[in-house]
Amino acid sequence: MKYTAAILAAVFSVANAQFQPIADAGEYSALLDAVVATGSGSTLVSAAPVTIFGPKDSAFEAIQDIVDRLNEEQLTAVLLDHVVVGGAVDSATVVAEGCIEAETAGGLMLGIKYDADTNSVTVNGIAVTAFDITGDYGVLHGIESVLVPGLQGDFVPCPPPAIVAPIANNGNYGILLEALLGIEDLLPTIEGAAPVTIFGPKDSAFRAIRSSVENLSEEETTALLLNHVIVGAAVNSSQVAEKGCIEAETAGGLMLGILFNPDDSTVTINGIPVTDFDIAGDYGILHGIESVLIPGDQGDFIPCPAFAADFTPIAEKGIYSTLLGAVVSTGNDAVISQNVPVTIFGPNDDAFAAIQDTVDGLSTEALSGVLLNHVVVGAAVESSAVVKAGCLEAVAAGGMNLAIRYNATTQVADVNGIVINDFDVTGNYGVLHGIASVITSSDGYVACPILSVVEQVAATGNYNTLLGFLDNPMLQGQLENVGPITIFGPNDAAFAAVSSDLDGIDQATLIQTLGGHVVAGVYTAADVKAEGCVLLDTIVGTKVRAMFVESDDGCRRKLAGHEMPTDPCCRRRLAGHEMPADDGCRRNLAGHEMVDDSSMGHVMINDAMVILADIEDGTSIFHGLDKVLLGGTFECPTDVPVAGPTTAPAPAGDVGTMDEGSSAAFSGISAFLAAVVALSAFVV
Repeated sequence: MKYTAAILAAVFSVANAQFQPIADAGEYSALLDAVVATGSGSTLVSAAPVTIFGPKDSAFEAIQDIVDRLNEEQLTAVLLDHVVVGGAVDSATVVAEGCIEAETAGGLMLGIKYDADTNSVTVNGIAVTAFDITGDYGVLHGIESVLVPGLQGDFVPCPPPAIVAPIANNGNYGILLEALLGIEDLLPTIEGAAPVTIFGPKDSAFRAIRSSVENLSEEETTALLLNHVIVGAAVNSSQVAEKGCIEAETAGGLMLGILFNPDDSTVTINGIPVTDFDIAGDYGILHGIESVLIPGDQGDFIPCPAFAADFTPIAEKGIYSTLLGAVVSTGNDAVISQNVPVTIFGPNDDAFAAIQDTVDGLSTEALSGVLLNHVVVGAAVESSAVVKAGCLEAVAAGGMNLAIRYNATTQVADVNGIVINDFDVTGNYGVLHGIASVITSSDGYVACPILSVVEQVAATGNYNTLLGFLDNPMLQGQLENVGPITIFGPNDAAFAAVSSDLDGIDQATLIQTLGGHVVAGVYTAADVKAEGCVLLDTIVGTKVRAMFVESDDGCRRKLAGHEMPTDPCCRRRLAGHEMPADDGCRRNLAGHEMVDDSSMGHVMINDAMVILADIEDGTSIFHGLDKVLLGGTFECPTDVPVAGPTTAPAPAGDVGTMDEGSSAAFSGISAFLAAVVALSAFVV
C-alpha cells in the first residue's frame, strides 16, 4: 500500500495501543495500516465488542493492484465488510453452532461455517486459519483472502437445517425458508408437530406481495406462515387426486379447500394453483403454490363441492326404479352421499310391488326409516367378503340388526332370511346387493354364531406361528385347568424377528416362554385403560406389565371404518397459537364425514404394543402383539392388579365398540372384519 511516512508515523502509536494483540500476531500489518489510514480504528473501538475477519498480509498482497486503486472511502467500505458489530464471536461458538450468518458493518452478509469432517472454518467460502486474537476491540480471526463482493467472498449462506433440506434443494422457496428460520422456535415447533403438510408459496409469490409483507411484525409473519401449514398429516398428491377434494384447517386457523380437477389434472388450494408437488422430508410434505394465502385479500376459503352419490349403476339394472324413487323422495340420497361408502340391500321393483298398499300408507318419515334399515354405512362389503365370512352382522342406518349369511352347501346368500339375488352393483356410493323382499321387521334376524378365539385369530392370517405353538400338547396341558384366559399373542413378524433366539431351545424353555404370554382371567382394553398400568401374573409364574399409553396427538380418525393418522382438527399449540377444533372435530373429506375421538391411545404389554384388540368368544380373550415377550422386569406406579371382570366378555361381534368413533357397523369374523380389526391398534 502507498502511505506516506508522515501518516504512518502519526498513527502508529494509536494503532499500536488499540490493536496491539493483532500487531503481535505478526501477519496483519497491511490490515492495521489500512485501519489507521482510513480512521477506522476509533470506529471499531467505539463499536466494541466486534468480530473482525482479518485478511492476512498475504491476502492483501494477492490483490495489491486492486487495493492501490481504492480511495479512502472505498477502502473503508472494504474494511467494514470484515467487521461484525455487536458481539465477539469466538471459535468455540462457531464450532458449537456449526454455521452462523451475520451482516457486517459494511452490509455484506457472511456465512461462517464449521466443517466437522475437516475441523476447519470458512467465511463465505474463504478459509479461516487463525483464531481468537482477542483484545479490547473484541476478537479477530485471520482469513486467507480479502472479502471483495463481486470478486471473492460473496455471501455463502449456511446450509438449512437437515429437516428442510429437501425444500432448500428445490431452489424455489428461499424466501419461505428465510421467514421460517428467521422466527425463533417456529421451525422447531413445526418439526415437533410433524408430519405436516405445507402449502409453500414460491419466491415469486412472495415477491408479488413484497410491499404487503415486508413491514409485518414477527407475530403477523408467524400467523401468515401458519396459515400454510396443516399439522398431523402429510397429504400427498395421490391422496388429493383420489379424494377429489379435501377440507382441512391450518395451524393458523384458515380453512383450506384442496381441489383436484380431473379434467385437466390440476390442483388448487382456495382457488390458488398448486404447481409443485410432493417435496417430502422428515417434516412431512410440501406442495408449492403460486400465491401467498392472505385471508381477506387472496386465498379465502373455497369449500369442497358437495359430494353427490351417483346411482346410475343401480338405475341401469332396470329393476330398482321404485327403490331409487323412494330414496330421492325421502331425501335419503343426501344421507347416503354424506356417509359413503355404504352397503345397500336393495329391494327390487317386484319386492315393493308385493307390499304396495303398505308402502302407499307410509308417511315420508316412516318410509325413510324403512329404507334406512336397508343401508349399512361405513363400508362397501362385496359378496366375496360374505362368502369368505359365512356370516356377518351389521346395524343398519335405521337401527335394525342385520345378519348376512352365505350357505356354502346351497350357495345362497340372504339378509335376515331374505334371499339376495343380485350382487355387487358398485358405484361411488359403495355397493348394492339386490333382495327379493322389503325388510319390514327384525323378525328374520338371527345372530351369527360366535367363533372361538382360535378361529377368529386364524382368520386374520397373521398369527400362524403362534397357532402352531398352541397345538403343542405340553402347552395345552398347562392351559387345561386354568379356565378363562387372556392371551397376548405375538404375530408372525414378531416371531420371525426372534427366530434365531428361539431356534434350538428345549421344550421346557419354549413352554415357559409361551406361557409367559398367557394370563389367567379375562382382561379387556377397558380394564387396562381404567387402571392405567397393571402387573398381571402369567400361568408360568412370571409377571407382565399392561400399561395404557395416551396417543401422541390424541387424534386418530376413522374414514369409512379405516383408521387414518390425520388430525387436522386437533387442538394443538403451535408457536403460541391455539389451533381450534370445530365442533366435535367433525370434517367432510370429499363427502366422507370424519369423526374424531381425542380419547384414544394404545396399550403396551412390557415393551410390545398391542396391535390387534379384544378378540373374544364369551370365555377367553386375545390381544395381538408386535413383539415376543422375552422376559425382563417392567414396573408400574402401582402393583395392584386390575380386578377381573364380573361378567363374561362380550362376543367377538362387539370388538368394534373399542373405537367409539367408528361408523363401520359390520361384525362377525371374516377377512373383512379381520382387516378392519387389525387396523385398530388396541385403541380405546
